[in-house]
Amino acid sequence: MYNMRIVIIALLLFFCSFTIWAEETSLITAAVPTDFPPFAFAEKGEVKGFDIDLLSAVATQLKKTVKFLPVKSNFVVSAVASKLADLGAGGLSITEKRKEHVDFTIPYFDSGFVLVIRKNYEDVDINKLQDKKIGTYINDLTRHFIGTLNLDKNIISGEYNFLFEELISGGIDAVFVDYPHATYMISHYYKDTLKITGPLYFQHQYAFVIQKNHPLKKDIDRALKNILDSSTYQSIYTKWFGD
Repeated sequence: MYNMRIVIIALLLFFCSFTIWAEETSLITAAVPTDFPPFAFAEKGEVKGFDIDLLSAVATQLKKTVKFLPVKSNFVVSAVASKLADLGAGGLSITEKRKEHVDFTIPYFDSGFVLVIRKNYEDVDINKLQDKKIGTYINDLTRHFIGTLNLDKNIISGEYNFLFEELISGGIDAVFVDYPHATYMISHYYKDTLKITGPLYFQHQYAFVIQKNHPLKKDIDRALKNILDSSTYQSIYTKWFGD
């Protein structure tokens, strides 16, 4: 009887351990920004956005659960590189520099940068802003690209809401920012005060970042490709960007 109890306890411990292991392996953690609509942002304590919906669809295909870890935009890649999260999402541009620290999934969105100015200003070319103050996000890629045009002498960095409000008040002359983010912000909050001027600069693509050599990389790429080729992607796109 005593030996039987030991066997039963051992079996219970085994099944409990197996259940915990199964739960852990079915969970994907994803670092996402709280301040980059429409791709990922926080509203009433909940993260939402295009990337949130897309990554949730990927997790569903993989029969896994995704846990979102909200951070500021400039901490997403470092959270993945330091293994605080499996993945990172939220309008992340594919760059060679980032590839030194993380891997990328297949791309899912075409993007580029634009200039945003006050609505009552005349349209202006970016090459004529040498004496103007230009706003970029903190430690963002936009600052690097501005530097390639020799326009980094009068850069003012800050969070997105700060930049747009400074632009309206006249503290800066233009904001250099991702095109889809600019269109969303203007259409939802600043349609009477701000506008996009000029062409699309430095066209690039967004992808999810993932830990180097992560075992789920191929599966995530496969699931993402399936979604891109299906009506699911178009439904998510329409939800956040319209037809």
